[in-house]
Amino acid sequence: MRKSCGVLKRRFTMRLTWSISIISAVRPAHGRLGVGSALIGAVRAAASNAGIALVALDVWTFNGKARAFFRRHGFEPYNERMWSR
Repeated sequence: MRKSCGVLKRRFTMRLTWSISIISAVRPAHGRLGVGSALIGAVRAAASNAGIALVALDVWTFNGKARAFFRRHGFEPYNERMWSR
């Protein structure tokens, strides 16, 4: 640690992370046909090939079907974002 102007400064190591945003939805008429599972499989394969160990996603809290789908595929809640207007 260095001392500068009476304030201690710590050196932080930044680890390189990757982020890919994919907005996906499956039309209700095509639900439960394996499309979403195939998409998750493709994302996980691409991440693995790139050396990425963690796959994260956002899902609306009111979308119970999507939340259940992602839980069935091994995703767990980690963070909750709250808004105020």
